Amino acid sequence: MTKEVEMKDAAEVDAGVKKGAEKVAAEESPAVKCKKVLVECTHVLGSAVTAKETKLLAGRVLRKVSSIRKDLDASILKDFVSDMLPSGSAPVALLLNALSKAEGAMDTDTPSASGDAEPTSVLPEVEIFCYLLVIMLLVDREMYAEGRDISNTAVTRIGSFNRRTLDVLAARVYHYYSWCHESTGQLEDI
Repeated sequence: MTKEVEMKDAAEVDAGVKKGAEKVAAEESPAVKCKKVLVECTHVLGSAVTAKETKLLAGRVLRKVSSIRKDLDASILKDFVSDMLPSGSAPVALLLNALSKAEGAMDTDTPSASGDAEPTSVLPEVEIFCYLLVIMLLVDREMYAEGRDISNTAVTRIGSFNRRTLDVLAARVYHYYSWCHESTGQLEDI
């Protein structure tokens, strides 16, 4: 009337759970992974600004971005920029235009499926982070003239803020700013 149940070792149960988690992680597409990492980066930026901690930026955000850099593409960044920056603002129009050029003939205007509310205001660090991501994509695609234009705007925008939490991101933007100018033969314009 009663069945005897064989008890499994805890190690066997843990191994089964780990295998299931690995399958889910392996099934996750690079686009979904990139989007998650970028959203995590904005949360880290927000907490770094709150704590006034610049080392947190260098340690986590820039390393996370470097880990997904090869998987980033224009469509992922379009969705990210649209979600993070207020619609109708000048940076959004500029960045989306540059991303459309980077995307080339494969331009698909699909609405964002995130369902998040539109941000009304955004941290300057998040805005500069969006500029940095777009500049990195343009440099990776060897679109130095477009990268130069975006980096010029980013440097002007950085100059309008006086925040030490922007220093790490600003240093990276200045790096790409000089790289784009050098690659287009306009280094003397800096």
